Amino acid sequence: MRSACNRPRSHDSEGGFHAKACYHCSQAAEKALKAVLLALDQEPERTHSIERLLCALELLGIETAQLRQLPLKPLQRMTTASR
Repeated sequence: MRSACNRPRSHDSEGGFHAKACYHCSQAAEKALKAVLLALDQEPERTHSIERLLCALELLGIETAQLRQLPLKPLQRMTTASR
């Protein structure tokens, strides 16, 4: 995923396919984290920040170390760049 999200647009022969794919990946990650919060009977914050959602899980005592090892920053950049 990292290479697709960081690929220059000049290599994008599909008219924005990679940017759109990365945007949808970021949306899926955001929705998954919000679903975990809802499953824990917590109302998720109205945010698009994956980092803030991870912090909310940590405040509830949920271990997020494995998630933090994933390359999440490119996803966050795609979310803000696509809006």
